[in-house]
Amino acid sequence: MGIRSLIGAVLPIVIFGFSFGLYEVLFPLYMNFLNISLLSMGFAFTVSPLVVTIANVFIGERSDVLGRKIFFSSALLLGGISHLTTSFSSSLVPLTVLKILFDMSVAIKNAVFVPMLFDQDKENFIPVYSKMSGLEFIFQAVGLALSGFLVEFLGYHATFILSGILQIFGFVVFSTLFVERTRNRLTNKSNVLLSPCLG
Repeated sequence: MGIRSLIGAVLPIVIFGFSFGLYEVLFPLYMNFLNISLLSMGFAFTVSPLVVTIANVFIGERSDVLGRKIFFSSALLLGGISHLTTSFSSSLVPLTVLKILFDMSVAIKNAVFVPMLFDQDKENFIPVYSKMSGLEFIFQAVGLALSGFLVEFLGYHATFILSGILQIFGFVVFSTLFVERTRNRLTNKSNVLLSPCLG
């Protein structure tokens, strides 16, 4: 993997980890801050994984055909939009929809991240994946640790906006710097086109 693509992948995954750590703590606390009942919170946290599980069936297959970059980019953009919009939402239904959107972004990222790295650099896949996963978990922990500090000094709204802006910045960096290898994607497209004839 070239330096440009490496930077284009590392920075967004660090941002994603940080924002994920923030969101995991802040979202239920924000719902509690809005006086949303525990029963209603349970509804939001139950519906989201059900919807994401159904959608996740199609993500991996489509990324084989369309390429990983467009899906990873969409995960960053979707996460950024969901965080930005959360700061302006104050009732159960829109918050549930935004929870689904962010969980969808996480599912998309998880589905395409590993094959994307493998496609880019098969020979160095294991060390590159190990280091990048380690960075993601480290910054996820940083997000968890700083969540209370940020809410205390910035408030919920500004913290969600900050997280959303960071993810959109990650989207811009990834879309601009990351250069996807297309060899495997073209092969997969050919297989899809030929499968009816071969079947």
